Amino acid sequence: MAKARNFETSLARLAEIVEALENDGTSLNESMKLYEEGIALSQACRRELEQAELRITELRARAEGGFEENDLEM
Repeated sequence: MAKARNFETSLARLAEIVEALENDGTSLNESMKLYEEGIALSQACRRELEQAELRITELRARAEGGFEENDLEM
């Protein structure tokens, strides 16, 4: 997986991998490659979700506590 993917593209690729792994016609070697790619994609998605959750938490805290002048410098 050399190029960066966005979250939605990664989820779509994960769905493709699951479908291929459920297919009896996929060879063991190809299954191992797909499984490895799937693990990497799922880890990347998890990281992205964690970052989004942190950002939402920060935004909520700002909204509840008001904005400070330093908060405007993003």
